[in-house]
Amino acid sequence: HPNIVQIHDFQFSDTKEAGTIAYMVMDYVEGGTLANYIGATSRKGLFPPAADMVYLFHAISLALDYAHRRGMIHRDIKPANILLDKRNPKGKSMGEPILTDFGIARLQGAAAGNLTATILGTPRYVSPEQARGLPGDERTDLYSLGIILYEMMAGVTPFQGDNPIAIMMQHLYEMPRPPILLNPTIPPALSEVILQSIAKNPAERFPTASAMTVALAQALNVPVPAGLSTSQSMNGELDYNPLQPPGLAPGSDLSAAHLQASLPSPLTQLSEDYIQTSIITPVHRTPAPVSTAIPREGISITPLSPVAPLAPPEKPRRKLSGAFVAVIVCIIILVGIAASTAALLALQHQAGATATPNPTAVVVGHVAFTNGRGTFDQVEIDLQNIPAPPAGKTYYAWLDIVSDSGESAMPHWQLCTVQGVVHCLYPGDAQHSNLLQKNDRFLITEENAGVSLDIPNPIARLYYAELSHNGVATFEVKKCPSSSATNASNPCR
Repeated sequence: HPNIVQIHDFQFSDTKEAGTIAYMVMDYVEGGTLANYIGATSRKGLFPPAADMVYLFHAISLALDYAHRRGMIHRDIKPANILLDKRNPKGKSMGEPILTDFGIARLQGAAAGNLTATILGTPRYVSPEQARGLPGDERTDLYSLGIILYEMMAGVTPFQGDNPIAIMMQHLYEMPRPPILLNPTIPPALSEVILQSIAKNPAERFPTASAMTVALAQALNVPVPAGLSTSQSMNGELDYNPLQPPGLAPGSDLSAAHLQASLPSPLTQLSEDYIQTSIITPVHRTPAPVSTAIPREGISITPLSPVAPLAPPEKPRRKLSGAFVAVIVCIIILVGIAASTAALLALQHQAGATATPNPTAVVVGHVAFTNGRGTFDQVEIDLQNIPAPPAGKTYYAWLDIVSDSGESAMPHWQLCTVQGVVHCLYPGDAQHSNLLQKNDRFLITEENAGVSLDIPNPIARLYYAELSHNGVATFEVKKCPSSSATNASNPCR
């Protein structure tokens, strides 16, 4: 494929220092990598034009779909593994994308050996299924490609941390911040495309890389590149059916028995790790005439129900006397009354002894601790649907240690709302203190404007986030419950 680097040879070399080294002989590509390009553009807030974005992802998606149709999974898609060939730029200054480094790739359905329990890939671009130690399938590569799309449009990757485990835990359990909050120039439709491409559940992602590129072009109002059929790319099964057994060309007959026998086990294991998985409907094809004893795909056969054997005649039952039945009914009624009375008394006692639980808190956004200098020394806030403060009032953000509410030097700063949106960055102090490690709670309060503050207003706490110290750096900001501030169950107290 013209967008996949050509491999000419594979050899082993014995060295005294490192022992046996395996290496591949590939074409020389003159130019930098996509990582260099992102560093010079998106990382500096200079986001590529829409036409350039579609050009890049068009070439990458063609190469990736080509490999996937042949059962090859890359498993390490990242900007550093995409070369930009300056010798054949095709009218674009950045060069032509060339996919390279299939060093940890494998054939789908092939035996993975010890690799199935090993986490492979680069942490910032690894998929949730790879983070679980699963081998993954073509949707693993599509997730990594979606991370690249997020990075190119937002300037940063969605998940960051001070160690690989922390980043992979975020891939598994953290929801990414909508990229439109980091780059307000992103169209809402493009933000939805990006978030779909990095869905936790593989079944919710795009079926092919070409489908992602078609959606990208449509969201950017750029013509779909020639060679990408909108209907085929969005359907996915017409280009490549992930349930198709290895060795069957598109259009081949798929029987239910053959499909069940040929389905690789990693796909089954993967679907079991998600609570909700979509059922992929196979393409219906007209099958060859077969025996009705073996149903085939595309044919609905209603088998005749076997005739049930005649039940033996029931033995005559002894009739119960009317008095006996009346006694039984009275006993049942008395037991029911006693049980109902006891339950009612217990509920009344419980209602008097415990407070009414707080309703489910409403999530209004996220607060993220960024790791700029090897420590979480900055705080980024992204909130939505926040009403403007009343006249003479303003909003303040606070970092609080719950176990030491009397601390006088609580980090705090003023917030501003623009059309119901709060987006700001707290740069931290001159010592670059670890703000996440030192604090347990994030608060937003309503305060008097122009007044010097030391502690948050105890009766005007509006929003909060409970912070943890297990490697997660992004937390949900919720609306404080309406219960009394003295209620021990109130997280804003």
